[in-house]
Amino acid sequence: MNTDQLRRDLLGRAQQAPTPGPDLAEQVLQRRRAGNRRRAGLLGAALAIVLVLIGVPLTIAAIRGISAPVAAGKIYTAPTRGSLAADNDFLAGLQQQPWQSNESYSGADGSRYSAGTDLAADIPAADRNVAFAADVPGGRWALLSIRAADGYAAAWFTGPVGAAPDQMAMSGPMQFVTEGEPMAHVDLSNVEQTLVVVAASGDDIFVSPEAELSGTGMYFRTSFVMDAPDGVAVTQVNTTLPFGIAAVVSVERNGQDIYRARPTASGTLPGKPPWGDHGWNPEDPDVLANRNGVSLAVAPALADAMLDSALGPTGLTLRDLSHVGPPITELFSGDRNGPATRDRRYRQPTITIWSIKMPSGSYVVVGGWSAIDADDVVTYEQTLLSIRFEGDDPALGVVANRMQLPAYDGAPASDVLVISGPVNGVRAEIQNTAGEVLNAVDLTDGAAVVPSPAGAEVVRVADDAGMVTQGLLSDNQYPDTTVGFGDSRVILVTTIPGR
Repeated sequence: MNTDQLRRDLLGRAQQAPTPGPDLAEQVLQRRRAGNRRRAGLLGAALAIVLVLIGVPLTIAAIRGISAPVAAGKIYTAPTRGSLAADNDFLAGLQQQPWQSNESYSGADGSRYSAGTDLAADIPAADRNVAFAADVPGGRWALLSIRAADGYAAAWFTGPVGAAPDQMAMSGPMQFVTEGEPMAHVDLSNVEQTLVVVAASGDDIFVSPEAELSGTGMYFRTSFVMDAPDGVAVTQVNTTLPFGIAAVVSVERNGQDIYRARPTASGTLPGKPPWGDHGWNPEDPDVLANRNGVSLAVAPALADAMLDSALGPTGLTLRDLSHVGPPITELFSGDRNGPATRDRRYRQPTITIWSIKMPSGSYVVVGGWSAIDADDVVTYEQTLLSIRFEGDDPALGVVANRMQLPAYDGAPASDVLVISGPVNGVRAEIQNTAGEVLNAVDLTDGAAVVPSPAGAEVVRVADDAGMVTQGLLSDNQYPDTTVGFGDSRVILVTTIPGR
């Protein structure tokens, strides 16, 4: 069953539902408050796992004891589930396959992991458990796990329709999980856009195809219950994009939320053209408007990260943003010395801030820095994401963001404050919460970059007529788009090869 069919089924059930009681709203609120408290605990545990694993070499033998507070439920020690569970020859062959990622990637500590490294080379085949194996739309999938201290190393394997064991390859990175922790995955190269969720027997599995961003800047989601015999759900998602997956999977166990996340993903969309050749190319003048006509090139990796933050949760592409004029306004383009102009050389890293107008009329403000070295390696960091409600156009107001720029091109590492005010702004004052002026700076086309003073909280921009526009420093909001606006998340510096 795909998500379009789910929508139709849900609407049909809603039309047949009885009239709700007068206390329904309070019941929903009470359940939501309880759910938020549970999610806060799970989010903290998830972040702890991420931060601990960042500096650990990615071999199973190196994993140390890390656990998360997931309720009891057997997933990785339960008997194999799926349509191939009784195919002993296939399962035995699958246990012998190497755990090799077909992609190279870097950890946040700068360690480089090459494609082709067998992460389970020292683990006997008999110690590799097959939690799930089945034929699914578009291919053959399996989920394998290996016992580690206080948990399991787990990895998805995918192959073509009717694949033999030696045609099954690791899909996406290995993950560390606890016994009762579900996993959800999408292989973007699968033309059927198949989503597989493996939870514990008896769990309730829900899928939300995408989030909607309202004119008030709030995210909303509708979830659909999956047919999940034995705790396994297989469906298809229609909201996979070149820069992210909008769908969110949630799992309830014994009436409690124990998992909620966007599925992991691997591969690329079938037939995805090179960057710059499809409808969301952010350098197309029909897509992006620069306020002063001078725009430095944006590293595609940073563009993808910003578009993923802004559009990924909604399932929209820039083609879906139908407005009069380009849907992106570039509020700032420049470097640590200020906005780009035609008469000066810029120094890496380059800095970019965009305002993206959504169909609801609200605005998503995203930004960051990027640099490309002599070996064509891109380093970037997204540092800004905030939501403005309908009518609060960031191009007419003040956007100010602290950025930590790395040492590069002969310049030392530095903390800067990037200011973007109305394009006719000529002077900015940086103030603390008491209204004391910490610094004053002249603006070029309403923008500037200055050292970030301690205690800065307010930026006031004046034009040549003395009209003043005021804005607060933008702190990264990173709303938790799996449930709604509120909780923050971490964006890590990433290094990738090429462009």
